[in-house]
Amino acid sequence: TDFNSGINFVRAAGARIHTNSWGNDGTTTYDSLCRAVDEQSYNNEDDMICFAVTNQSLLKNPENAKNVLAVGNTQDTPTQTTICTGGAGPTSDGRQKPEIWAPGCSTQSSQSGSACGTVALTGTSMASPAIAGTAMLVRQYYTEGFYPLGIPSGTGFTPSGALIRATLMNTGQDLTAAAGGFQTPTGYPSTQEGWGRVRADDALFFPGDARKLLVSDVRNNVGLSTAGEESINVNVLGSDQPLRITLTWTEPPATAGAGQAAINDLDLIVEGPSGVYRGNVFNTATGFSQAGGTRDAKNNTEQVHISGPSVGPWTVRIVGTNVAQGTQGYALVVTGDIV
Repeated sequence: TDFNSGINFVRAAGARIHTNSWGNDGTTTYDSLCRAVDEQSYNNEDDMICFAVTNQSLLKNPENAKNVLAVGNTQDTPTQTTICTGGAGPTSDGRQKPEIWAPGCSTQSSQSGSACGTVALTGTSMASPAIAGTAMLVRQYYTEGFYPLGIPSGTGFTPSGALIRATLMNTGQDLTAAAGGFQTPTGYPSTQEGWGRVRADDALFFPGDARKLLVSDVRNNVGLSTAGEESINVNVLGSDQPLRITLTWTEPPATAGAGQAAINDLDLIVEGPSGVYRGNVFNTATGFSQAGGTRDAKNNTEQVHISGPSVGPWTVRIVGTNVAQGTQGYALVVTGDIV
């Protein structure tokens, strides 16, 4: 109740992107706070809530909520592929967290107790606001009509929080090292680094870019039921750009204390000339998808990465495998040399 009241207070002033640099390092349970975060996101689909993950070695709470964007902290340029701080997942019920990373090591920040002073601070608390700022730029891209031509058209739309999350996660870059005693990531994606470091320009299309952008933003009230399906046809024009596809959705809140927090299960299936690929089935040594495998029944984000995709028609399928509550909307982001 306190969390929802706080978010609704700033929503009334127009805020739709929320950054939180706090948490409970004493539990990994999907508790009433996690439920509140998920409930707030589910009831207000235009919002995106991000949380700084713990600075300890293992993921805690409430960054283990389903709909939150959980943010870790990397070093700054030129070593921004090195983990600075951020707890590794998975969650207690096996979901992949954290999701995204940004620089937050020795960041100049406002100094408490002074009018204009600054101080260098390190932690995920520095990275989460960086992700929130990037999310606001992504939101502006859509609201001002930059999609799909890369120039402001005046015919924009209000993106869901899920679409903003999907856009950011679609850009993730592999982290290759760790400092300060943190575990060096092995494989990509992984429960240590999630989808890696954000690089927003890899998703947002502007004139002259070789990599194009396709999105679909479906709200919950017109979403999928069990056995429902939507298909999107994509034509790959060239193999120089990787084909990257991200599906995410905003889940209903689970019961506080639930051993398994997942409720609605959508599945991403990508069919092309080189095979059939399921969401989150990766060769983690290469960071690219491998054909076959079994579906992911736990995570509300699924990705497919194809290196050097075959030229020709591809089909992206979103399948409502088990929608136990209501109808389930989703956000889909596709990038590559596509039309």
